[in-house]
Amino acid sequence: MSLHISAIMRSAGIILLCNMLGLVHSITVTMPARSVNVTEGGTVLLACMFTTTSPTTSLVVQWTFNEKQGTGQPQQVVYYQGGTTVFGHEFQGRVKLLSNPALTKNATISIDNMQQDDTGMFTCEVDNIPDIEGRNEMTVVVNVLVKPSVPYCSIHGEVETGHRVTLSCHSKEGNPPPTYTWTNMEAGAPKEIKGTQDIKKGTLVIQNISEVQFGEYQCVASNGVGAGTCMIDLSEEINDGIIAGAVIGALLICGAIGLLIWAVTHHLKKTHKMKVTKSVKESEMQPMKASSATHQGKEDGDEDPAV
Repeated sequence: MSLHISAIMRSAGIILLCNMLGLVHSITVTMPARSVNVTEGGTVLLACMFTTTSPTTSLVVQWTFNEKQGTGQPQQVVYYQGGTTVFGHEFQGRVKLLSNPALTKNATISIDNMQQDDTGMFTCEVDNIPDIEGRNEMTVVVNVLVKPSVPYCSIHGEVETGHRVTLSCHSKEGNPPPTYTWTNMEAGAPKEIKGTQDIKKGTLVIQNISEVQFGEYQCVASNGVGAGTCMIDLSEEINDGIIAGAVIGALLICGAIGLLIWAVTHHLKKTHKMKVTKSVKESEMQPMKASSATHQGKEDGDEDPAV
């Protein structure tokens, strides 16, 4: 064991001596944190430091971003070389390189106005020729926390005594995914709920609902970043109102159809009556024309003998 330890110490000493003599060219990138949380709209600080055994005249620093799933092509965040800094299009105006890496050996950046789409992996890569050995890159995972959006409440099932009713609640946004809590706000104060809640799905199932369980219900969606609420009124009056509205609507439709049928029938009868009247008048005028023609002929005949 002592021989093994001595060998390790001897090797470490040789490496140190070579570094001092400039015979080994290596670079080492370090990060104080491998995971960072930031709230939506906030600023995140991504620290990246490095050590090198060579002059930094040929230093190249590059930050890239890839979504958390690791699919797709990495996006350029920052590119530094020879004193010139270029920022990626998606992060333009939001990202800053906090110092000159060639002078400080610090490639830390900050990004403002973080959005949910910025959740993913940020990689810091440092290249400094002739340093070809060592660890030249590290990755930090950034998780953008988003408070739940205002949830949507809905009722499923017939709101009648003895029936099964399900209340559902869901927020479209929220990171981490929110949990949901239903409360019966009878007289404005929380009341015990006799039902089965699923805090992840946001559902409340009430079997054989009774009048005691009617009232106003509140759903709270929360995830530690923030919370959102929605309210819904669970009562038979709502169901009766829906039925009454449907009946009234049906009666109005039937009345409109009846009125339309009456109007069409009345129009057809009126048209038929006008046709019959016209036909009668034409038939009465026909003999009168014939009689008038005969009478005229007789008068003409009476005149011939006199001539």
